Amino acid sequence: MQQGSQGSQGSPLLDRDRWEQLKPIILELYHHQKLTLPKVITIMRDEHRFFHVIEANSRLSTSENTYKYYFNIWGVPKNIPTFVKDATVVALGKRIRGRQSTPDVAYIYKEGQSMPVDRKKIKRQIHDVVSRRANDERGMPLGKNVFIHWNLPYRAARSASRMDSISPFGPTPDFLSIGSPNASRGMSSRHSPSPHTAPTPTMLALRGMKQDEWTSLFIQVKHDLLMKQMARSERKVLITYLYQFWLFSFYTAKYWGFGPTHWTSDILQFDRFRDTDRVHNSSPDTPMTGMGTPLNYSTPRSDNAKIGDTTSSKPSMLCRWVIHVANHSRYEGEGDDSDDEGPDAVLGAEGSDEYRPWPRTHNQTFEQKLQAALETGNFSTVACEDLPVAASRIAKAARTSPMELLQESFAFSLVARNEKLFWNILEKVSRVTFDDSGVYPLHLLTSFLDGSKTCCNLLDGAMNNLCGRTRIEKIYVNDHGHTVLDNLFIAVLKGHTSCQPDTVDDKFAKMRRFTGEEVDICGRWDADSSCVRELFADGNSAIPIEWKHMFCHTSIQTICHCIGRLFGPIFAPKVNTPSGLFLKTCEACGMRLQMAPLHSLVLTACHLAQSGCPGENLFGMLAMLVCLLANGADPLLKAPISLEALMRKDTATECSHEYIDAIELAERVPASLILGWTEEASLGWNVFCAMLRFARDERRPPPKPSKGKGRVSEDPYQMFMEPMEEEYLYDGGSSDDGDDEEDEMGGEEDTDEEPCQHHKFNTNNFYGRSKVIGTMWAVIQTELLTYRRLSENDPWLSENFDMRSVLDGLNNGGLVPIKLVEEDMMSPFCVCGRFLDVVDEACACVGEVCSHYFANVDVWERSSYIMIPENHNGSWYW
Repeated sequence: MQQGSQGSQGSPLLDRDRWEQLKPIILELYHHQKLTLPKVITIMRDEHRFFHVIEANSRLSTSENTYKYYFNIWGVPKNIPTFVKDATVVALGKRIRGRQSTPDVAYIYKEGQSMPVDRKKIKRQIHDVVSRRANDERGMPLGKNVFIHWNLPYRAARSASRMDSISPFGPTPDFLSIGSPNASRGMSSRHSPSPHTAPTPTMLALRGMKQDEWTSLFIQVKHDLLMKQMARSERKVLITYLYQFWLFSFYTAKYWGFGPTHWTSDILQFDRFRDTDRVHNSSPDTPMTGMGTPLNYSTPRSDNAKIGDTTSSKPSMLCRWVIHVANHSRYEGEGDDSDDEGPDAVLGAEGSDEYRPWPRTHNQTFEQKLQAALETGNFSTVACEDLPVAASRIAKAARTSPMELLQESFAFSLVARNEKLFWNILEKVSRVTFDDSGVYPLHLLTSFLDGSKTCCNLLDGAMNNLCGRTRIEKIYVNDHGHTVLDNLFIAVLKGHTSCQPDTVDDKFAKMRRFTGEEVDICGRWDADSSCVRELFADGNSAIPIEWKHMFCHTSIQTICHCIGRLFGPIFAPKVNTPSGLFLKTCEACGMRLQMAPLHSLVLTACHLAQSGCPGENLFGMLAMLVCLLANGADPLLKAPISLEALMRKDTATECSHEYIDAIELAERVPASLILGWTEEASLGWNVFCAMLRFARDERRPPPKPSKGKGRVSEDPYQMFMEPMEEEYLYDGGSSDDGDDEEDEMGGEEDTDEEPCQHHKFNTNNFYGRSKVIGTMWAVIQTELLTYRRLSENDPWLSENFDMRSVLDGLNNGGLVPIKLVEEDMMSPFCVCGRFLDVVDEACACVGEVCSHYFANVDVWERSSYIMIPENHNGSWYW
C-alpha cells in the first residue's frame, strides 16, 4: 500500500520530524482558525498529504488520538484553564474605555506558543463573574464616610496628590497577550452609535461588569483602589460628580432653613465655576488619593471671572469675629421658622442677597434631602448614565443604610456649621455610639472652625451630647493617632503658615493640603466663596499663603475657647494625653518618640515663627500656652526627643534621643534658625519661652524654707482679686496629676489654704496655684475680648498689652507691668485666672471682664453676636 510522504509502513505514528515540521500549520488551524479536529485532519491529509495507511480498511488517514498524542507532547492544553479566563476578564475590564469591540486575547501556554481565547468563552466567563458578585454583594450597605471627603473638583484633587503616575491598565499577566484594536474616540453615550461602531455584546458585558465592580469599590470606601483602576477621563467624570454632590450637601447644610429648598446645578453655578482642565506636563493618569497644597502659590485666575475682572476675587485681609453674649440679643443662624422678614434672614451665597426662612410646611429632613439628590442626580451637570459607577446602586445602598447616611449627614452639619441643623441632627446621633464608626466628630469640628459665626458653641454641644454614650477616649484620638488638641495645633499651622501636612506627621507625606483649608477660621472665606471655588477650578488645592495673615485675635480666641470647652467638663479627656504630632522613631533602638502636649506646642510655635505670615508676633502661642497651663497642662513632663530625628538627620548608628521637658526642647531650637526670624517673632519667642520656663520652675518642688523667714506680706495682684472671696484666691495642695504626685508638683506648698472656688476635685485638668499664670490668663482673655484690628494699618495688639513689658516682668520674678492690671481695667478674677460672676467661666463675655467698657469690637458689619450655651457649663467648675 502507498504511504505518506514521510513515515515508514506499519508505523503507528508518522515520522516525528514530519510532525514537528508541520506543527505550526496544525496549531494555526486548530487554535487560531478554531477548526474542529476532524476538519484539521482532513485539511492536513488533502492539502499536505499528511497521513498513513490504516490497514483495516485501507483508508488514508491519521487518527484523532495520534493528534491528541502530539498535542500532549507539545503541551497544548485541551481547554482554556479557569484562571486564564478569570485573568482575561480582569485584563479586558481595564481596557474598556473607548473600545467598541473585544480585542484578541491569546493564552501563552508555553514560550513561543499560544492559543486564542474564544470570545464566547469570555462572555460566558463575564456572566459567571457578574452572577457570583451579585450573590456576594446582595444588599451591600453604604460604607462609612463615603461622601464627606470629596471636597475638591478634579484638577484641584489631582494637584492634591504627590502620588507617582500609575497606569490604570496595570500589568498584564505574562501568560496573556492582548491585541490593540482601533478605538472609537470621541464616542459619547448620549450619541447613538451606528451599526458599524456599536459595541459588541461582549464589550457591553465587560462594561457592565466593570461598572458593577467599581460601584462596589466606591460603596465599600475603597476609593484609592478605585482611582487607580480608572483612566483619567473616568476619574474626572466621577470626581466632578462627587464634588458637586459634596458642594450640594454643603450648601444645603449651611443654608438649612433658609433660601432655596433644593439646590440645583443651575443655582449652584457649576457652569460658572467649571473645572478649567488645562494641559499639564504630568501624566494624564495620575490618580487622586490625598488632599493637600499646590506646588506654587500663584494668584488664582479663572476663565469665568466676572467681566472686567482680570483676576479671581481675593478675600479681605480683615477678620470677622463673634461676640459672646449671655442674653439672646442677636443670634445669627437661628430663625423662628416663620415667613416674616427681619433679623431672622441670613446672608445668601457671596453675602449679596438675603435668604428668607423656609415655610413652616417644609418637613423634609436633611438625610432625606441627600437621599433624594442621589436618586435624581439633578444637583449635578453630570448625567447618571455617563458615570463610570452605577448611581442607582449607590442610591440604593444609601437607602438601605440609614445609620451610615445619618452619620454622613451629621458630618456635613459639622463642616457647614449651621447651628440649627447641627442641633437637629445631634438629637438623633446622640442616641448612637461613634465607637469604631470611622467618624471623629470632635476632629471634624476642629478642622472646620469658624470664629466668625459659631466659635466654640458646636464643640460645646458635641462634648455635652456625644460623650454620654461614647466614651470621650474613643473619639479624642483619631485613626492618625492625633488628639483633638493636636487638631487645634494643626489649625494654627493650617490657617497662618505656609507649612505643609508632612510638617506635623510623616504619614501625610503624600498630602499637599490640610483638611478644612476651604474654611477660614476668622471668616474671610468659606467653601462656597467665589474666591475659593475659582481657586479650586483653576487647579489649586490649597489656600495660597498670600491669602493668610498672622495668628489673629479671632483665631486665638476661638482656639482658646475650644481648649476650655474640651478640658472643662468633669468627663473631659486628660489634658496631658500624649500628642500624636511630630512623632518619630529612633533609628537605632526603634523607640517611639512621642511628645507631651506642651512639647508639640513648642514645635508649633517654632513653625509659626519660621513659616508664619508678615507681622507674626507669637502672641497667639503665648495665649495658648497660658490657657493650657490654666487647664492643667504639666510643664514638668519629660518626653523622649531627638532633634536629629525631628530634622530628619537621625541615623541607625546610635540613639540620639533624650528625655527633656518642654522648655528644654525650646532651648534646643538652633540659634541659627532664630536669627532668621523677624524682630516681632523673636520677641514673641522669648516671651513664650520665659512664660514656659516660669511655669516649669514655679511647679518644681520648692526648697525647704529657711527658719526666720516669713511669707511675703503683700501680693502685688491682690488688689484685683475679689475681696469677699479671699479664702479661695490661692489654690493649696491638689496636683493636676493626683495626690501621689503632690511632692513632685509642689503639693506641700500652702496646704493649709483652701483651694480656689473653681478647683475641680474630680478632674485633673486644672491648675490654680500660680497668681502670675492666673493674672496672665485674665489679661489675655481681656485682650482677646476687647480688641480687633479694624484696618490694615492698625496694630495686631492693642496698646493695653505690650510683649516687651511681659518679657521683662517674667525675667524679673513674674511681676508683669501690664496696663490692664496697673490701671484697674479688669473685673475681679480668681487666682486661677477665671473671672468671677460670669455666666460661663470657659467663655467670658466682654462686659464680664471689663471694669468699664473700652472695647472696639462692636462693628456690626463684621461681627456676629452669639449666645453662650445654656445649661451646660454651670457645674463644670464646682
